[in-house]
Amino acid sequence: MLPLNPVEVATDDVTEQLGRQAGAVYGASLFALVKAFTRTDLPINKRVRVGVKGVRPLLSMILQATDTYQRFSGIENTILRAESMKVDGRKVAERSPTAHEVIRDLQQRLEKIEQENKELRAALRKEKE
Repeated sequence: MLPLNPVEVATDDVTEQLGRQAGAVYGASLFALVKAFTRTDLPINKRVRVGVKGVRPLLSMILQATDTYQRFSGIENTILRAESMKVDGRKVAERSPTAHEVIRDLQQRLEKIEQENKELRAALRKEKE
């Protein structure tokens, strides 16, 4: 199973809301940074403090985004590599499958399990009768 990325499973409304909230924080940070450069009427120590406060959220966003991307990428690559090594428990081709191939394989496994469950339920019903 591929990693559960909250952005991929969220509804359109939720992702838009998250984007607006992030945009508000980072827009305010950018404003503080620009203010530090343009407000020459303020003392330099005040401009530096405002600029540093504006940079911190932007820097943390970049660092966290990079870490999150690498984490999801690493998980997905590990899963795809493991899936490429096995089909029905046998080792096969060394190339990594595409995400579509992995999803198709998982869907086929799910269908097989659902069919087995139907057969087991039918057998249990017959035993009860």
